[in-house]
Amino acid sequence: MRVRYNEVDAQALVYFAQHLTYYDNAITEFLRSLPFDLFDYARASGFDFNVVHAEIDFARPVRLDDELDVAVAVARLGTSSVTFATTLHPADGDDILSRGRVIWVHADQGTMRSTPIPDDLSSQLARHVTAPSDP
Repeated sequence: MRVRYNEVDAQALVYFAQHLTYYDNAITEFLRSLPFDLFDYARASGFDFNVVHAEIDFARPVRLDDELDVAVAVARLGTSSVTFATTLHPADGDDILSRGRVIWVHADQGTMRSTPIPDDLSSQLARHVTAPSDP
């Protein structure tokens, strides 16, 4: 992806909260690759995931027009939660620009109470659990 004008601040640096949007888009694409269609699942079942925690560590500035990639891994898989580890880096390199952690909880969208992740999705996610790396 390429950094667009609407994603930067007055210094032409990516606005800090935009990193979460990059992470969220990458997590959605990661799930799609399993394959798991989050949107069809939510519509059909009444269950979905809610973000309960997000954090970002910034290593280097990201600038207007930079080309980027986001890596996604499953850092932890619980009964009703999944922790995604994300890293943002230049499309042509391995330098870390930012690193994040996003925790989703599977919940009944009517009651907003956590519920176990379905077995089929849990087993797909389990195949992608990796040991967390040091920042």
